Amino acid sequence: MQHALTPQDYESPAPAHEAETSSEPIILMVDDELNALLGLRRALRNHFRVKAIDCPAAALEFLASAENVAVVVSDLQMPYMDGLTFLQEAQALHPNASLVILTGNPTGDSAIEAINTIRIARYLTKPCTTTDLIQTLSSALNLHEQQQAFAQHSNALDDLLQAKHAMFSTVSHELRTPLHHIGLCADLIDASEPQTNEVSDYLSHIRASCSQLDDMVTRILEYSRLRGMNSLDTQGHFSVEKLFDECRQHLDAAASEQDMTVSHASKLSSDWYFGDEELLRKAAVSLVSNAVKFCSAGDQISFGIARKPHQLRIQVADTGPGLQSRRFDDVQEPFFQEDGSYTREHGGLGMGLAFVREVARLHGGELRLRENARHGRGLIAELVIPLDEPGAFYIGSDVKATLVN
Repeated sequence: MQHALTPQDYESPAPAHEAETSSEPIILMVDDELNALLGLRRALRNHFRVKAIDCPAAALEFLASAENVAVVVSDLQMPYMDGLTFLQEAQALHPNASLVILTGNPTGDSAIEAINTIRIARYLTKPCTTTDLIQTLSSALNLHEQQQAFAQHSNALDDLLQAKHAMFSTVSHELRTPLHHIGLCADLIDASEPQTNEVSDYLSHIRASCSQLDDMVTRILEYSRLRGMNSLDTQGHFSVEKLFDECRQHLDAAASEQDMTVSHASKLSSDWYFGDEELLRKAAVSLVSNAVKFCSAGDQISFGIARKPHQLRIQVADTGPGLQSRRFDDVQEPFFQEDGSYTREHGGLGMGLAFVREVARLHGGELRLRENARHGRGLIAELVIPLDEPGAFYIGSDVKATLVN
C-alpha cells in the first residue's frame, strides 16, 4: 500500500539560475498516482519550482502554511476527496492562485462543474505533452501575477478611500466646534443689550451661515459614516405609507416656500418593509429636495413609491434642466458639480445623490438616473431596493408639483 509522502519528498528545486531566490513562485501538483507525480516532476524541474503531493488532505495542510503558491494543479478523481472539492478549498486558502485541472477521466459534466464552481485557468487531459503543460503553467503564472497586481492595486485604492473618509470625518468634527462657538457668541451679543437693526441683520446672517455650514458638516459626516459601512446598523419593519406621507409633506413645504402649486392623487394600501426607516426617509427627501433645487417656474415634479415584483421603487421625476452632460454616474459621486464654476447658479456640496447611492447600496439596491424622455427634458431618479418576497401591487401614487411665477 502506498502512503502519502510529505511535500519535501517531492519538491523540485527552482531553476539553477534562480535557485538563490526564495520568493520563486510555487506550482503545487496534486495527484494520487505517485508515478504520475514523479513524471511531472522530471518534466518540469528545469522550468519551475514544483511541490508534488499525492494526498489532497496533505496538500491542504501544506497550503495552510505556505506562501507564494502561484498555481495549483490537481487530478479530478482521487480517493477521500475529489479534485473539485480540493480546488475549492485551495482557492479559499490562496484566492489569487491559478487553478488547473489535469485529469485522465475527462467528462463534459466535470468541465461544466469546474467552470461553474471555481475559477479554472485551464482544463487539461492526460496524456498531456510536456510542451503543452509548460505553456499552460507559464500562462497560469502570468495570470497569477496579474491577479496579484490587481489585488495590490485594489488594496491600495481601499486604503486611499479609507484615508479620505477619515480625513472627511476629522475635518468635519474640527469644524463643528468653532461653528458652535460662533453661533453662541452671536446669541450672547444679541441677548446682552438691544441692538440696532443693522447689527441685528448682521447677527441673523451669522446664525444663518453657521446653520448652513453645520448642515454641510452633518452631510459630510453622515456620508462618511455610510461609506465606511458594509451592512446596516439598524433595521426594522416600517410603514411605506408613512414614508410616502412624510415625503409628500416635505414637498408641500417646499411648494409653500417657492410659490409652487401641488396636486395629490393618492391610492395607498398598507404595506410594510424591512430596512432602515430613517435612512430611507432621508434618501427619499433628498431626492425630492434635489428636484426642487434645480427646477424653476413652469417645471413639474412628481413623486411616487411603488412595489413591483421583488422591488421597492422610490421615484422622483422632474421637468427641470436635467443633466446637460448626461453624466449619470459622475453625478452620484460626492462633491460632483456639473457646473464647476464659482459663479454657478445652484450652490451646495454635491452630496445629495451620493448619499442616496450609499443608502441604496446598504439595502442591496441601486440609484438609477435617466433623462425624462416623456417630457423631453428633466431627470428621473429612482431608488430601487430588492425585496425578499415578490409583490405586484401598486402602493404609492404621484405627487405632482408645478412651479409658478
